[in-house]
Amino acid sequence: MAKKLPSKANQLFYALFLSIFLMAGCDKFEGDQTVPSYIRIDSIGVKITSSTQGTASASLTDAWVYVDDQLIGCFELPAIVPVLAEGNCTVKVYPGFKINGMNNTRAPHPMFNFLTFKKNLIPDSIIPLTNQLINGKQTLLTTYRENCTFKWMESFADPSISLDSVKSSETNIGLTPDGFGDVFEGQFSGRIYMPDSVTYFLGTNNEDLNLPKNGKAVILELNYKTNVDVTIGMYATSTSETVMQPLLVLSPTSIWKKIYINLSPFVSSQTSAISYKVFFGVLRSESDSTGEVLLDNIKLVHL
Repeated sequence: MAKKLPSKANQLFYALFLSIFLMAGCDKFEGDQTVPSYIRIDSIGVKITSSTQGTASASLTDAWVYVDDQLIGCFELPAIVPVLAEGNCTVKVYPGFKINGMNNTRAPHPMFNFLTFKKNLIPDSIIPLTNQLINGKQTLLTTYRENCTFKWMESFADPSISLDSVKSSETNIGLTPDGFGDVFEGQFSGRIYMPDSVTYFLGTNNEDLNLPKNGKAVILELNYKTNVDVTIGMYATSTSETVMQPLLVLSPTSIWKKIYINLSPFVSSQTSAISYKVFFGVLRSESDSTGEVLLDNIKLVHL
């Protein structure tokens, strides 16, 4: 789970996208119906429509449900959603996520399309929503929006990777060894290995990034597994200075996890910046056990 750093970024991002998705209104349904109809949503996954979009790995934890353009609510999945409506209705589902992995910051994911269904809702009956059976779960598959730009992607599939250590770092990031038993998907993942003699790592993406400001959505997504804290942040470079800002800390986890990190408040706040970089940092105590950070499927996506 990510540790929250002192910042208003999450609140600003949540308010922005919540206001967008609440425009349809949230008034109560009119009428005398007292027995609800029910909509069942088990899970939401991602369908990749182009090889340029990378992995289909996702962690869409919530469904924001509308019926006939009225907001029913945000529901953690799997969910059975009660609805005071009946007959032929239009059901819209917006894929939701935890901003920066935090349970208390949930919003519709700005990069994914909503899903629309025409359903005959029947009081006291459960209507399942699905378009795919995946791993035994009835799953809704969403897609990336057409206006998404995949600005930086690293799948660790090639020997030459786009993430490297800075000069002061005591170790580098490389690919997992051949036959390594804990790769997320594909043949390799990224690995930062920190034996007893190594306490400090700092690495960034190799190429400067030109990113949109004015509150436009900028999301960093990745899969990770680590036994040490990992700080993720950004550099913003202008003609006169470079600003370094930590954004969150990934806590140790014994299983692979997926996280979506909101970069847009920092990017937009740096009004004079002409380029950006993402950094990953680890500061390990000498008393700690050997450090190991595994990364995969890094994507920086913006609208």
